[in-house]
Amino acid sequence: MTDHDHDDADFDPDRSATDDELRAATALARALDRGSFDAVHGSDTLEDGDLRFAALLQYSADEGAIDPARLDAILADVFDEARVRPVAAPVPWWKKILAPTTGFALAATMVAVLFTGPPEGMALPSPNAGLLEAQMSAASGDTAGALQDQMRPYRSELLSALEDQYR
Repeated sequence: MTDHDHDDADFDPDRSATDDELRAATALARALDRGSFDAVHGSDTLEDGDLRFAALLQYSADEGAIDPARLDAILADVFDEARVRPVAAPVPWWKKILAPTTGFALAATMVAVLFTGPPEGMALPSPNAGLLEAQMSAASGDTAGALQDQMRPYRSELLSALEDQYR
């Protein structure tokens, strides 16, 4: 609402307000509540003189008194706008490097294991006929003494082969 919106000769008190005038009035009411045009939606339709004139009229009518309920609503609105918003913490540099490096190392290990194949097995010494007969008699319930006698030379032969393999 500027000084040149209408002439006194054209003013009709029975005429209803236009959408622009209603938007400007709403913006002016919010600006009066807040005391400035800052962050008031629709404040682009107002001028600084409008706020001063409306504030002067309001102060002359009620000497600047604000209803306690209205004051609480204004404070709640101000605190809501001034509230500190949480900011996501940046990811540390070592986490950015650790994940890809670990993934690459795991992939390289799997490729190495899959393409090299299992380790070659070792040929075990063949048991002699006496050892096999002693195992059959022990399995059928005969005494295990003969099995122990036959196992001693086979065991030493097996341990020698293992020692040769892993030297």
